[in-house]
Amino acid sequence: LGRKRNGRGRVCSPADFAEHVRSRKDGLVRTHDQTFGIPQGTPISGLYANIYLRTFDREMIAWCARLGGSYRRYSDDIAVILPLGAKVRHVVAVVEKMLADYGLAMSVDKTDSADFKGG
Repeated sequence: LGRKRNGRGRVCSPADFAEHVRSRKDGLVRTHDQTFGIPQGTPISGLYANIYLRTFDREMIAWCARLGGSYRRYSDDIAVILPLGAKVRHVVAVVEKMLADYGLAMSVDKTDSADFKGG
């Protein structure tokens, strides 16, 4: 902000930054009051999630494999792919329980299921 780096000068003074960017009411800079869990929106969030959920991932992979399916996760998005006939409510209950064992909760309002037939 205030020092030259790679031959480039300052974009604005610290006082200008404080006045025009940090103090804006339209949310240009937002602070998070979150005091638990993985920080959202930081570049390292995915790494933290991967470290924390490493054992969970292994358990899910093994459980899905026993049912003839597969498991995938990207950060906090989970996909469970199982053969037709799997009881969706049972699957959701098992995943909720496994997440709870790690102190996590499933966003039921974001949970969905679909049947894919043929092909």
